Amino acid sequence: MNNVTAMNKRENWLEILNRLSLSEYLQDKRNIVDKLLTLQFPTRKTEAWKYTDLKWLQKTDFSRDFVIDEAFVHRALEEILTVDLLNLPRIITYNGQYLETFSTISLHSNEFSLNKNFKSGWSIPNDDFLTALNKVVENPVLQFNCNKNFNDQTILCINLGKAETTEKLFFSPKYSFYIEKENKCSVIEINYGKGVYFANYVHEIELGRKSKLNYTIINHTLPESYDCSSNYVKLSDHACYQQFLLNKGSRFSRYELNIDLAGEWSKADFDAVQILSGQQHADIASKVVHSVPHCQSNQNVKNILSDNSHGVYQGKVLVNRLAQKTDAQQQNQALLLSDKAEIDTKPELEIYADDVKCSHGAAIGALDQEQLFFLMSRGISYELAREMLINAFVNESIEKIEDTLLQNLLYHHVTAST
Repeated sequence: MNNVTAMNKRENWLEILNRLSLSEYLQDKRNIVDKLLTLQFPTRKTEAWKYTDLKWLQKTDFSRDFVIDEAFVHRALEEILTVDLLNLPRIITYNGQYLETFSTISLHSNEFSLNKNFKSGWSIPNDDFLTALNKVVENPVLQFNCNKNFNDQTILCINLGKAETTEKLFFSPKYSFYIEKENKCSVIEINYGKGVYFANYVHEIELGRKSKLNYTIINHTLPESYDCSSNYVKLSDHACYQQFLLNKGSRFSRYELNIDLAGEWSKADFDAVQILSGQQHADIASKVVHSVPHCQSNQNVKNILSDNSHGVYQGKVLVNRLAQKTDAQQQNQALLLSDKAEIDTKPELEIYADDVKCSHGAAIGALDQEQLFFLMSRGISYELAREMLINAFVNESIEKIEDTLLQNLLYHHVTAST
């Protein structure tokens, strides 16, 4: 790297950090910018970002505000906490800060541990832009260790974001989950917000031997926010990871999922549904690495796009040379409800083993006019017939979930207005 290029990178990063109100971090940690110098700010020329533009980050001034609006927290919890969720052990964050007074996790200290000042020992990659940006802030990590006393139970994580009309906020939460061997549990994460803010999450999840985790994420913020999430999942042998992502909110969202099937006979399932309208842009980028034999992965991402919305799915499956007997399936489907809606999809397989069963595919289309005509010929209105077909498209993914609580929760958020 020549001196001119290095100087331009430095100035670019300094400008971004200043726009995120992080200039105070530079005074105490002078090497931060030097570390970031090795990264190129993502542009459309960057392969992993070719369909997604981050120019808003270079143009928008964000601030940091730790004053809690308790009235907003109460209103949000009244809306989110349905009867089914009310008694679950819960963690509440507000603009990236842990709200102990609103959380009930301390009542379950015998079942799992919560460490509010955990420093991760797992080496998360430093070459990802969003992850590196999260590390700059160095907020305490909320770390959960689920033991045998919490077997087959559910944790509720509610992330609240609130920005006033005149200011735009930036916060960068971190979560770390460790599921002990031969343990089973579920996590429900709900993002709810109001106003213009940039939330940049990082999750690290590690499953012990023969453990199982069901992770459900519901993004139901108002379509004003910018939400990004970088997720790193590592599975031991015979572990099982199931994740469902429902994305309805945010003006801009980028969800990155990295799964490492590091133990034999491990299995990972990822299902996602994105329901976008207006000017919303949502990007899902997944990478599943099969490192050892006899592992299985399934990915199924659905997009329902109306108005001028833009959906993106970039999914990669990497099968290393030693990962014989791999079974990896990948599918992306998009339903376009407008001539101006747009979908970009790029499923990808990179295989170095010869005894595998792998496939990928993409299907893009509009509502079936014959099915619409059939329903309307039975006396059903056009609007109701259209809604029935859309729900059937979504429910195909939700119906695979065995947990009735999760099914009902997802049905509720699918039909609820944003």
